[in-house]
Amino acid sequence: MRIASDYDMKKFKNIPNSRKVMIVEDEEDLLILYKDYLRKNGCEVMATSTTAEEILLDYKSYRPDFLIMDYKLPGSKNGLKAAKEIFVADPRAKIIILTAFDEVNQEVKRDKYFEGKDIKIIIKPIQMSQLKILVTG
Repeated sequence: MRIASDYDMKKFKNIPNSRKVMIVEDEEDLLILYKDYLRKNGCEVMATSTTAEEILLDYKSYRPDFLIMDYKLPGSKNGLKAAKEIFVADPRAKIIILTAFDEVNQEVKRDKYFEGKDIKIIIKPIQMSQLKILVTG
């Protein structure tokens, strides 16, 4: 887990309604790309990680407005398992799952647990402007 520095955080104090975002992505280059793009577009990236192993603890610590997470992650949790943990703790969480696997959409539709939850499945490759629209509205 990497936390944004105090210097980085000061940049966002004067931005009204900046979105707090947490990113979980195991591909370092994509993680940096998402983080830098969202910061340049007014988001406050609270934390980043390359695994979902401690996601619930991290989520509770930072309480982001949005959680952006890859589906396929190293370790014992994929993005959907991690999303369920988050929704148990915070049923109003907003989660965006990024994946190269179209069948993840079907998996979410079949799983009744996700009914009524704010979860979006986005198929990679994603256009950065699409990510911005999802997060900033």
